[in-house]
Amino acid sequence: MKKRLRITIGVMLIVCFCSFQNVYAAESNWIWYYSSDYVSDFYNPESLNIVKDYNGNIDHVELCIKTTYSEAGKNNAINNHRLTEVPKINDLKFKLAQIYIYPSQGKILFQHEAFFDEGGRVLWSKESTVSDSFEFVPGSANERYYSIISDLAFHNSQQVYFLQWKENKDRWVGLTWYKNADGSESEVWFDKLSVTLNGDCVKVWKWGRTILDNEVIGNSYYLVEYDLSNKKSKPDIISSWTKDKGRFFQHDDNQPWNSIIIGSKDEYEFQTIKKYVDEHRAEIIENMHIK
Repeated sequence: MKKRLRITIGVMLIVCFCSFQNVYAAESNWIWYYSSDYVSDFYNPESLNIVKDYNGNIDHVELCIKTTYSEAGKNNAINNHRLTEVPKINDLKFKLAQIYIYPSQGKILFQHEAFFDEGGRVLWSKESTVSDSFEFVPGSANERYYSIISDLAFHNSQQVYFLQWKENKDRWVGLTWYKNADGSESEVWFDKLSVTLNGDCVKVWKWGRTILDNEVIGNSYYLVEYDLSNKKSKPDIISSWTKDKGRFFQHDDNQPWNSIIIGSKDEYEFQTIKKYVDEHRAEIIENMHIK
């Protein structure tokens, strides 16, 4: 009964948020968490809600976050959301977002978000469903939101994950280094914070960088899935930039599995990740916050 009551209260908070009352936007108890030249983030502690399934496992965590913008930050937000044609969008002052994180999957969902002007009037809003949840690139603004919610829910509000996001160090494990035919050199790492497990299937973000004559000519992030039992892999997400071709992004969960060739660079990376998983399985499961 207590769990049902807690979940009901959480739903009521969401309903209040979705009504977009100006009083809620202006008078809620917002606590500052982060600032940059572009944004400042605040959270509402009363909106924190940990939702469990019928087996007592954590399904997701909810939190309402308010983001205020500098002039440059406002322009970035408008362009990133492709809202340049929305009437009066240049009056944007802050955003409210009801955000869900799914720790066992390493995913985030902006369940409801809206842009407001200085007077608290809604300029634009959007609702999403669980099917819109997504994995985020390490170091991104989306990971910042994820880290804030994770620390509030699981680290007694101590900045643990958040500092790892902010400092972006002690999280990348070296995989391979090799020289290319054009004389450039490539190096690949994997992000130990991003590792998730589902049986013998592992998902992990990898980062690759290519340098020629002391200049970075390529930078790529890959979300790769490994089948440890059958020695196979497949890329789910590719986000890359190269000096000659610019940016490229691909997200396809239906990519075929590829067998890993013995003696290849891929096999060395596979074995390194498998060794890490074998040695840190308990820690990985704990970080997924299933219970």
